[in-house]
Amino acid sequence: MNFEQVYQDFYDRVFHYVSTRINSRSDTEDLVQEIFVACYRNFEHYDPEKASLVTWIFVITKSRLINYYRGRKESSSIDDEEHPVEIPDEQFLEEAILLDEKKEVLQRALLLLSDRERRIVSGKYFEGRSSSALAKELGTTPGNIRIIRMRALKKLQADPALRELCAGL
Repeated sequence: MNFEQVYQDFYDRVFHYVSTRINSRSDTEDLVQEIFVACYRNFEHYDPEKASLVTWIFVITKSRLINYYRGRKESSSIDDEEHPVEIPDEQFLEEAILLDEKKEVLQRALLLLSDRERRIVSGKYFEGRSSSALAKELGTTPGNIRIIRMRALKKLQADPALRELCAGL
């Protein structure tokens, strides 16, 4: 797969993910551009044995979002009352880190699922995609997507170590 194809396949998903975490459209556009520049520069180092392409891209995305918030915190000014900057507080950052840790455990757990189940679960919970969008992509119905997702979650919940983590899904 070449980088142009990766960009076309993942741009909308990355843009959606970032836009739900940043209130400014121009900042979202800038950050998504920065994410894909980083992906391009590191594309030759991507190793499919270590992680799926979507995981690799979203690790870069998550890292750039953290850098974005750090940069906003450092560059904000008390005198800048016209354009106030929302800076995540310490509790928010701790919760975000805890959530990221849970996501990493879930991503490892996804290896217990078939490719189709993994695509559906990660599409729903990591990318925020609807059953209709996943159904269109996978050539099935939204109802079938929901059934496959529920069966996959039951598989994950069968593992005692994952039961509590999956309970809220």
